[in-house]
Amino acid sequence: MGCSNTALSDLSSALSVISALAPLAQHELSQRVDTFYERLNHGKLWKHIKHKYETQEKLSESCSSHEGVTVSPLATLQLPDSSYQE
Repeated sequence: MGCSNTALSDLSSALSVISALAPLAQHELSQRVDTFYERLNHGKLWKHIKHKYETQEKLSESCSSHEGVTVSPLATLQLPDSSYQE
């Protein structure tokens, strides 16, 4: 009887440690996957190329002429005129 109590105590201790460390391991894995993804796609993600499309001057002009209106970064792009014939 004493042997089974010890085994259950050891098992519950092990499960407690595993359940306490699982969120930490999940967070660490998530951080590593994100870092790998950003290295793999460096130069292709919005945070790496947004300086080409957003400028402080354009955003400040947009904000001063439209107070209280949020302007998306894509709204400052000028697209070429295209005529579609049906």
